[in-house]
Amino acid sequence: MRILSDHVRMRKAKQFVEKETESNCPIYRYRYLLQWAANYLRPVNTPGWYQDMFTGIREDQWAADFSNLTCTIHAEGSQQVASLTDELRVTYCFRDPIARAFSHAKFHQRFAGRSSDLGALGTDELRALLLSPNILPQSQTETHVETLVSALGEERVRLIQCEDMWTDPEMTTENICTFLGIPPLEGDIPLEPVNVGPEASMTPELEAVFRDVFGPFAEANARIREKYAHLMIS
Repeated sequence: MRILSDHVRMRKAKQFVEKETESNCPIYRYRYLLQWAANYLRPVNTPGWYQDMFTGIREDQWAADFSNLTCTIHAEGSQQVASLTDELRVTYCFRDPIARAFSHAKFHQRFAGRSSDLGALGTDELRALLLSPNILPQSQTETHVETLVSALGEERVRLIQCEDMWTDPEMTTENICTFLGIPPLEGDIPLEPVNVGPEASMTPELEAVFRDVFGPFAEANARIREKYAHLMIS
Protein backbone atom coordinates (compact mmCIF):
# COMPACT_ATOMS: atom_id res chain seq x y z
CA MET A 1 0.00 0.00 0.00
CA ARG A 2 2.99 2.34 0.07
CA ILE A 3 2.36 3.42 -3.51
CA LEU A 4 -1.15 4.51 -2.44
CA SER A 5 -0.07 6.38 0.69
CA ASP A 6 -1.19 9.99 1.10
CA HIS A 7 2.40 11.17 0.62
CA VAL A 8 2.94 9.28 -2.64
CA ARG A 9 -0.47 10.15 -4.08
CA MET A 10 0.04 13.84 -3.29
CA ARG A 11 3.45 13.88 -4.98
CA LYS A 12 2.18 12.03 -8.05
CA ALA A 13 -0.88 14.28 -8.43
CA LYS A 14 1.32 17.38 -8.18
CA GLN A 15 3.68 16.02 -10.83
CA PHE A 16 0.86 15.38 -13.29
CA VAL A 17 -0.80 18.76 -12.71
CA GLU A 18 2.46 20.69 -12.90
CA LYS A 19 3.45 18.94 -16.13
CA GLU A 20 0.16 19.74 -17.85
CA THR A 21 0.18 23.30 -16.50
CA GLU A 22 3.53 23.90 -18.18
CA SER A 23 2.42 22.29 -21.45
CA ASN A 24 -0.44 24.74 -22.16
CA CYS A 25 -2.77 21.83 -22.88
CA PRO A 26 -6.35 22.43 -24.09
CA ILE A 27 -8.87 23.43 -21.44
CA TYR A 28 -10.89 20.21 -21.75
CA ARG A 29 -7.79 18.11 -21.09
CA TYR A 30 -6.77 20.26 -18.14
CA ARG A 31 -10.29 20.04 -16.68
CA TYR A 32 -10.22 16.26 -17.01
CA LEU A 33 -6.82 16.07 -15.33
CA LEU A 34 -7.97 18.16 -12.37
CA GLN A 35 -11.03 15.93 -12.00
CA TRP A 36 -8.79 12.84 -12.13
CA ALA A 37 -6.42 14.33 -9.53
CA ALA A 38 -9.33 15.18 -7.21
CA ASN A 39 -10.61 11.60 -7.43
CA TYR A 40 -7.13 10.17 -6.99
CA LEU A 41 -6.48 12.20 -3.83
CA ARG A 42 -9.57 10.88 -2.05
CA PRO A 43 -8.96 8.21 0.62
CA VAL A 44 -8.35 4.93 -1.19
CA ASN A 45 -11.07 3.20 0.87
CA THR A 46 -13.69 5.56 -0.60
CA PRO A 47 -16.38 3.48 -2.37
CA GLY A 48 -15.76 3.62 -6.11
CA TRP A 49 -12.25 5.06 -5.71
CA TYR A 50 -10.65 2.67 -8.20
CA GLN A 51 -13.47 2.72 -10.74
CA ASP A 52 -13.42 6.53 -10.79
CA MET A 53 -9.84 6.46 -12.06
CA PHE A 54 -11.30 5.48 -15.44
CA THR A 55 -14.19 7.92 -15.77
CA GLY A 56 -14.35 9.93 -18.97
CA ILE A 57 -13.01 7.18 -21.24
CA ARG A 58 -14.42 7.36 -24.77
CA GLU A 59 -16.17 4.39 -26.32
CA ASP A 60 -13.31 3.93 -28.79
CA GLN A 61 -10.66 3.87 -26.05
CA TRP A 62 -9.26 1.07 -23.94
CA ALA A 63 -8.81 1.72 -20.22
CA ALA A 64 -5.87 -0.01 -18.57
CA ASP A 65 -4.04 -0.14 -15.28
CA PHE A 66 -0.32 -0.34 -15.97
CA SER A 67 1.91 -1.67 -13.21
CA ASN A 68 4.78 -4.12 -13.13
CA LEU A 69 3.47 -5.24 -9.75
CA THR A 70 0.69 -7.13 -11.54
CA CYS A 71 3.12 -9.92 -12.37
CA THR A 72 3.70 -10.59 -8.67
CA ILE A 73 0.08 -11.52 -7.91
CA HIS A 74 0.08 -14.89 -6.17
CA ALA A 75 -1.82 -17.94 -7.41
CA GLU A 76 -4.79 -17.38 -5.11
CA GLY A 77 -5.12 -13.82 -6.34
CA SER A 78 -5.01 -14.92 -9.99
CA GLN A 79 -7.71 -17.51 -9.31
CA GLN A 80 -9.83 -14.85 -7.63
CA VAL A 81 -9.53 -12.62 -10.71
CA ALA A 82 -10.41 -15.57 -12.95
CA SER A 83 -13.55 -16.22 -10.91
CA LEU A 84 -14.88 -12.79 -11.84
CA THR A 85 -15.09 -13.51 -15.57
CA ASP A 86 -15.32 -16.41 -18.00
CA GLU A 87 -13.15 -14.60 -20.53
CA LEU A 88 -9.95 -13.84 -18.63
CA ARG A 89 -6.86 -13.79 -20.83
CA VAL A 90 -3.35 -12.98 -19.62
CA THR A 91 -0.37 -11.95 -21.72
CA TYR A 92 2.97 -11.90 -19.91
CA CYS A 93 5.70 -9.78 -21.48
CA PHE A 94 9.30 -10.32 -20.39
CA ARG A 95 12.64 -8.96 -21.54
CA ASP A 96 16.36 -9.26 -20.94
CA PRO A 97 16.52 -9.27 -17.13
CA ILE A 98 19.56 -6.98 -16.85
CA ALA A 99 18.10 -4.35 -19.17
CA ARG A 100 14.73 -4.64 -17.44
CA ALA A 101 16.18 -4.18 -13.97
CA PHE A 102 18.31 -1.21 -15.09
CA SER A 103 15.25 0.55 -16.50
CA HIS A 104 13.14 -0.36 -13.47
CA ALA A 105 15.73 0.89 -10.98
CA LYS A 106 15.98 4.28 -12.73
CA PHE A 107 12.20 4.64 -12.80
CA HIS A 108 11.94 3.60 -9.16
CA GLN A 109 14.47 6.17 -8.03
CA ARG A 110 12.70 8.94 -9.93
CA PHE A 111 9.30 7.86 -8.64
CA ALA A 112 10.67 7.86 -5.09
CA GLY A 113 11.86 11.45 -5.55
CA ARG A 114 15.53 10.52 -5.59
CA SER A 115 18.25 10.92 -8.20
CA SER A 116 17.99 8.37 -11.02
CA ASP A 117 21.78 8.40 -11.44
CA LEU A 118 22.52 4.87 -10.25
CA GLY A 119 26.23 5.46 -10.71
CA ALA A 120 26.12 7.89 -7.81
CA LEU A 121 25.20 5.08 -5.44
CA GLY A 122 27.86 3.07 -3.67
CA THR A 123 28.14 -0.59 -4.61
CA ASP A 124 26.57 -1.80 -1.36
CA GLU A 125 23.75 0.74 -1.59
CA LEU A 126 23.05 -0.19 -5.21
CA ARG A 127 23.05 -3.89 -4.46
CA ALA A 128 20.66 -3.35 -1.54
CA LEU A 129 18.30 -1.47 -3.88
CA LEU A 130 18.39 -4.21 -6.53
CA LEU A 131 17.76 -6.95 -3.98
CA SER A 132 14.93 -5.03 -2.32
CA PRO A 133 11.22 -5.88 -2.72
CA ASN A 134 10.99 -2.79 -4.93
CA ILE A 135 13.06 -4.31 -7.76
CA LEU A 136 13.89 -8.01 -7.43
CA PRO A 137 10.43 -9.68 -7.39
CA GLN A 138 9.47 -8.28 -10.79
CA SER A 139 12.51 -10.01 -12.32
CA GLN A 140 11.39 -13.51 -11.35
CA THR A 141 9.80 -14.38 -14.70
CA GLU A 142 10.07 -18.13 -14.23
CA THR A 143 8.14 -17.95 -10.96
CA HIS A 144 5.52 -15.61 -12.43
CA VAL A 145 4.86 -17.76 -15.49
CA GLU A 146 4.66 -21.01 -13.54
CA THR A 147 2.23 -19.35 -11.12
CA LEU A 148 0.02 -18.08 -13.94
CA VAL A 149 -0.05 -21.41 -15.75
CA SER A 150 -0.78 -23.39 -12.59
CA ALA A 151 -3.51 -20.98 -11.48
CA LEU A 152 -5.21 -20.27 -14.82
CA GLY A 153 -4.23 -23.06 -17.19
CA GLU A 154 -2.27 -22.78 -20.42
CA GLU A 155 -5.32 -21.87 -22.50
CA ARG A 156 -5.59 -18.51 -20.71
CA VAL A 157 -1.91 -17.52 -20.83
CA ARG A 158 0.37 -16.35 -23.63
CA LEU A 159 3.97 -15.17 -23.45
CA ILE A 160 5.67 -12.30 -25.25
CA GLN A 161 9.40 -11.65 -25.52
CA CYS A 162 9.75 -7.88 -25.42
CA GLU A 163 12.69 -7.79 -27.81
CA ASP A 164 10.73 -9.87 -30.34
CA MET A 165 7.84 -7.43 -30.12
CA TRP A 166 10.15 -4.52 -30.89
CA THR A 167 11.47 -6.39 -33.94
CA ASP A 168 8.03 -7.23 -35.36
CA PRO A 169 5.32 -5.23 -33.58
CA GLU A 170 2.72 -5.88 -36.29
CA MET A 171 2.91 -9.65 -36.00
CA THR A 172 2.97 -9.59 -32.22
CA THR A 173 0.01 -7.22 -32.03
CA GLU A 174 -1.97 -9.35 -34.47
CA ASN A 175 -1.27 -12.45 -32.36
CA ILE A 176 -2.31 -10.62 -29.19
CA CYS A 177 -5.60 -9.52 -30.77
CA THR A 178 -6.28 -13.06 -31.95
CA PHE A 179 -5.64 -14.42 -28.46
CA LEU A 180 -7.87 -11.79 -26.86
CA GLY A 181 -10.60 -12.39 -29.41
CA ILE A 182 -10.77 -8.76 -30.52
CA PRO A 183 -10.56 -7.24 -34.02
CA PRO A 184 -7.06 -6.50 -35.31
CA LEU A 185 -5.81 -2.96 -34.87
CA GLU A 186 -6.26 -0.67 -37.84
CA GLY A 187 -3.56 1.58 -39.23
CA ASP A 188 0.16 1.73 -38.61
CA ILE A 189 1.62 1.09 -35.18
CA PRO A 190 3.47 4.20 -33.90
CA LEU A 191 7.09 3.40 -33.19
CA GLU A 192 7.84 6.48 -31.09
CA PRO A 193 8.92 5.61 -27.53
CA VAL A 194 6.41 6.31 -24.75
CA ASN A 195 6.89 6.44 -21.00
CA VAL A 196 10.61 6.98 -21.58
CA GLY A 197 12.74 6.53 -18.49
CA PRO A 198 15.47 8.81 -17.17
CA GLU A 199 18.55 8.99 -19.36
CA ALA A 200 21.57 7.15 -17.99
CA SER A 201 24.32 4.94 -19.33
CA MET A 202 25.18 1.45 -18.16
CA THR A 203 28.79 1.88 -17.10
CA PRO A 204 31.07 -1.15 -16.75
CA GLU A 205 30.89 -0.77 -12.97
CA LEU A 206 27.09 -0.76 -12.99
CA GLU A 207 26.94 -3.64 -15.44
CA ALA A 208 29.09 -5.79 -13.17
CA VAL A 209 26.67 -5.34 -10.26
CA PHE A 210 23.55 -5.84 -12.39
CA ARG A 211 25.00 -8.92 -14.09
CA ASP A 212 25.92 -10.44 -10.75
CA VAL A 213 22.39 -9.96 -9.38
CA PHE A 214 20.27 -10.55 -12.48
CA GLY A 215 22.46 -12.73 -14.70
CA PRO A 216 20.92 -15.97 -13.36
CA PHE A 217 17.48 -14.77 -14.40
CA ALA A 218 18.59 -14.87 -18.05
CA GLU A 219 19.00 -18.64 -17.72
CA ALA A 220 15.56 -18.86 -16.10
CA ASN A 221 14.02 -16.89 -18.97
CA ALA A 222 15.60 -19.28 -21.46
CA ARG A 223 14.09 -22.23 -19.62
CA ILE A 224 10.64 -20.62 -19.80
CA ARG A 225 10.99 -19.97 -23.53
CA GLU A 226 11.91 -23.59 -24.12
CA LYS A 227 9.31 -25.13 -21.81
CA TYR A 228 6.45 -22.94 -23.01
CA ALA A 229 7.45 -22.38 -26.62
CA HIS A 230 3.88 -23.26 -27.62
CA LEU A 231 2.61 -20.29 -25.59
CA MET A 232 4.93 -17.73 -27.19
CA ILE A 233 3.09 -15.31 -29.49
CA SER A 234 5.87 -12.86 -30.31
